[in-house]
Amino acid sequence: MRKATTLTLAVAVVSMFMALGSSAQEPVSITIAPNTFVLAYQGTKVTVHTNIPYGDAINESIEMHNLDGASIDPIGFKFDDRGFLVVKFSAEDLAMIVSPPSAELTMTGDLTAGGSFTATDAIRVK
Repeated sequence: MRKATTLTLAVAVVSMFMALGSSAQEPVSITIAPNTFVLAYQGTKVTVHTNIPYGDAINESIEMHNLDGASIDPIGFKFDDRGFLVVKFSAEDLAMIVSPPSAELTMTGDLTAGGSFTATDAIRVK
């Protein structure tokens, strides 16, 4: 009986720590691709990968800002093979808010559970 009680208590403690660990949210991060943007780029889209689960952000609220406060709106949304939000921006729009040699860009938006997110990435600009 005593072993069963000790085992039950140990399982309960481990479960509690696992639950606490999983409830901690990691900071939102973004990765802009390509990481070198050529102003004469002939492509149509720039991709932003996030660690936000798809459906946790309100897509209509998402914007990309430069350090001067100029912003652009996304042109598309999808999810990657891990289920994270991927946001597409027009390359033509991005060219209007970046300049050589580099740009620090911040993506902002609202979350479905309330609150908002902000994440920044830097790219080279040629």
